[in-house]
Amino acid sequence: MKLVKIFFLIILLTLSTAIAPTPTIANNTRDIEAEQTKNMDNPPVIEAQEKKFNIFSLVYTLKGDVHIRHKTRSITADFAEYKLTSQEVKASGNIEFQDGNFAATCDRLYAPTRADRVDLMGNIVFRKNDVTIYADNASFNWNSKIATFENNVTVDNNGTKKQYNTVQYKVTTGEFL
Repeated sequence: MKLVKIFFLIILLTLSTAIAPTPTIANNTRDIEAEQTKNMDNPPVIEAQEKKFNIFSLVYTLKGDVHIRHKTRSITADFAEYKLTSQEVKASGNIEFQDGNFAATCDRLYAPTRADRVDLMGNIVFRKNDVTIYADNASFNWNSKIATFENNVTVDNNGTKKQYNTVQYKVTTGEFL
């Protein structure tokens, strides 16, 4: 009787593993872009040395020389995760973020695209023309074009440096609010 139960258990396990889908690993940028195009009108371009796509979680895991470009925005990082369903990006390591005519570097980035903002964390250096802003934390609102810098903020405006707790900067006009 025990032998019959073990036999049926082995058959059941064999059938369940044969039927269960395995995660798809995208080996090139075209695979990733093709998958995204199915779900989006204007998909981002995603490049990395190592790219994996988990079909269960719908998350891309990107490692090494990561580049994500969408419209006028680009993110460069050592590591990133991109959630297809929510279109959000979490990145870390040597981050450079650009949007139009400004650039920022930081340690970590979170961009929940449906929330119309990007959050930058750790060792932030923001540059636009003759203005450089250093801070521990920052957020940028895509709609209002206002960047908010918090914690250990230093503003270098044409060589004049000042310290603040919080600074708001209108990127389109170059005004401090």
